[in-house]
Amino acid sequence: MMPNSLLTRGTSLYGKRNREIKSSVIFGAISSVLLLILAAFIIVNNFVFIKVLVSGSSMYPTVKDGDLVSVNVYSAPTYGDIIIIEGEQENWLIKRAIAFGGDTLKIEGGEVYLKKSGETEFTKLTEPYLDRQGITFWDDPRASGYSVADGEIFYLGDNREHSRDSRSLYGTCEENQIVGVVSEFALKTKGINKFFDNIASAVRNLFSF
Repeated sequence: MMPNSLLTRGTSLYGKRNREIKSSVIFGAISSVLLLILAAFIIVNNFVFIKVLVSGSSMYPTVKDGDLVSVNVYSAPTYGDIIIIEGEQENWLIKRAIAFGGDTLKIEGGEVYLKKSGETEFTKLTEPYLDRQGITFWDDPRASGYSVADGEIFYLGDNREHSRDSRSLYGTCEENQIVGVVSEFALKTKGINKFFDNIASAVRNLFSF
């Protein structure tokens, strides 16, 4: 029979080694999962999404100066979507889609009213993304009733008092000028997106020769 002292020592060494193996396996599994998540993030962001660094305050408070947003280049815009517009200059615009071809809008008392194509009545837009209501003004005769041409989009910035949008000389944009759409999920994960983007950049720099 093995002495108690040797049995205790052997069992203790075995247990320690077993715990080390388990820790190593768990660490390897966690590392593999994190690498897969990072790889998926990089792949998706290269083929489905693009990153846009926002400059300016025309979309405040929804999107702030310096924010990094993910833009889905395969998503078609709809009413109320935040869109990236390819302008005539090299800078892109980030605005909100308000009306589409065939729609008619008017701006009265600081509010936006929309009559969609095929409808007969104007409906006041509910815009919870604005920091306060009744701040949309357009000093132009067209504000009493503007019809959006087919294939075009009327857009506004959320910071209505400090935004150059369809009310300015920019006018409406064509649908083929839309680079992509910033989803609600992308807005909610701006901080996480920036964190992972920094990690992805570090990894790319690590493996670049």
